Order: sequence, then C-alpha cells, then structure tokens
Amino acid sequence: MEGLRRIVTGHNADGKSIVIIDGPPVRQITDSEELGGLFEIWNTDGNQINTLDKIDRADTDFDVTY
Repeated sequence: MEGLRRIVTGHNADGKSIVIIDGPPVRQITDSEELGGLFEIWNTDGNQINTLDKIDRADTDFDVTY
C-alpha cells in the first residue's frame, strides 16, 4: 500500500524516547481485492516488551484465517 508509514518508538539506555522504526510495514498479509490489503504493523508475540531492544516483531511468520 503506497504511503502507509509505520513508526515504532522505544527508549535508549538513558531512558530517552527514540524512533526505532520509521518506514513501510515489512510484511504484507494479502493484497486480495476482497480484503483490500492487510499489513502486519505490530505483533507483541505474547512476550513482555523491552523498549530498549530493536526487534521488529512484525517481521515474523503468522497465520491469518478469514
């Protein structure tokens, strides 16, 4: 999807807010005409979030049922 932008923030070692990711989604789920296009923009994967890491949790395999 053209123009879709995803911004993910976190913290540096000093506790200051920083931008970790600024760009388009890494995973497109589908571009089917029926669904209009779905993108994975965030996934907590069930684990506690550490705002100091730079892991892109949306860049993972997943299943979608519809």
